[in-house]
Amino acid sequence: MLPLLLSLWCLTSETADYGTRNTEWNGFSQLWELAGEHRIPIVTSSELDWSKLDPALHTLMFWSPQTWVPPGKLWAYLHQGGRVIVAEDFRNGANLFVDMGLILIPEKARFPRAVAMVDNHPLTAGMTRLVTNHPASFVPVQTPLWAFPDSARALVLEVSVGPGRLLLVSDPSLLINDMLPRGDNRAFALRLMQWASAQGRRVYLLTDFAERNWPRWVDDENWDRQTTQQKVREMIDSVRDALARHQTGTRVLAILLLGPFIYLVLWFSTQGTHILSRKPPTLSTSTEMSRLWLRMLALTELLSRRLKTPSPVYSLPARQIRALAQEHLPDDPVLRERFIHMMSGLERSGLQQGTPRHVDHSQLLEWIDVAEEILRAFDERDERAPSGAFEPTDME
Repeated sequence: MLPLLLSLWCLTSETADYGTRNTEWNGFSQLWELAGEHRIPIVTSSELDWSKLDPALHTLMFWSPQTWVPPGKLWAYLHQGGRVIVAEDFRNGANLFVDMGLILIPEKARFPRAVAMVDNHPLTAGMTRLVTNHPASFVPVQTPLWAFPDSARALVLEVSVGPGRLLLVSDPSLLINDMLPRGDNRAFALRLMQWASAQGRRVYLLTDFAERNWPRWVDDENWDRQTTQQKVREMIDSVRDALARHQTGTRVLAILLLGPFIYLVLWFSTQGTHILSRKPPTLSTSTEMSRLWLRMLALTELLSRRLKTPSPVYSLPARQIRALAQEHLPDDPVLRERFIHMMSGLERSGLQQGTPRHVDHSQLLEWIDVAEEILRAFDERDERAPSGAFEPTDME
């Protein structure tokens, strides 16, 4: 019986999604080899004991976890300076996105490509695109690291949670064997593991695991308990004052109703429920402006790449922007001036610092319209070009 169980376990580990021994299309064997080549201190674990974790020494990498991850324990860990990666689309890990106000939405395109939204971050520098596999996406308030230009939604987002760092990835299949060679996925995978193992941290890859206990510092710093005696005493005192002003019949009725209620309070309080004193971050809003700004970010990234500028086009000097407009839009003076005006407005908006301001809804819609019109003009020009004038698009 034991040999049979062992053989079943080996078979499961070699075929499971994201299995480090799985050499098929859906496995992580290539990722594991990459980690070994670069001496990344990463291990798999079938058990997560929160009481044994040290936020300064360990990074948790939840990769489409089959186990539900308790948000309270995760926020407590992050608020002590921990690092966490959550990669999920629509399975158990999605509850963590929901807890932060993020709604995961499926991307409709086949193998949609995401573009880098910032240039000076370790998870984007030197990379141009990530190729995904039936991913989810979401709309955050702040600028993501990677986003889908077509849907104007995010793929990768890094946020601070107290002194801790949280990385959200909405396509766990981004790093499977079949996807790792595509685009800049391999370079991103290495940077991701280096980010996780920074300052000598040990990385725990968690997919199918059992979790137990609470972080050991919870009762000391980050959680409070309101004692049962305090709850009942406050309730009885308030009722006593009210009863002093009423007749005997009303007092009897109140006591009959109060007795079972006090019993329920006493019973539930013995269950040891924690009350979290630190709430999770709110990373999303349903406002139209947030969606439009993400769309604008994606379009300016595409424009920068089409114009082959070394930095975001709106960050260039005004004279250089005028020269680019004259070079690439020589036959359309109206669109050329709209382009220059848009770039000037984007530079003044604070977009380069990731905190756009002082731009109203109509102005943002106009800029989006200009950017889309310019990209369409570029596409039409490419279609009219003689055969061989342009290099073919790299299709994977």
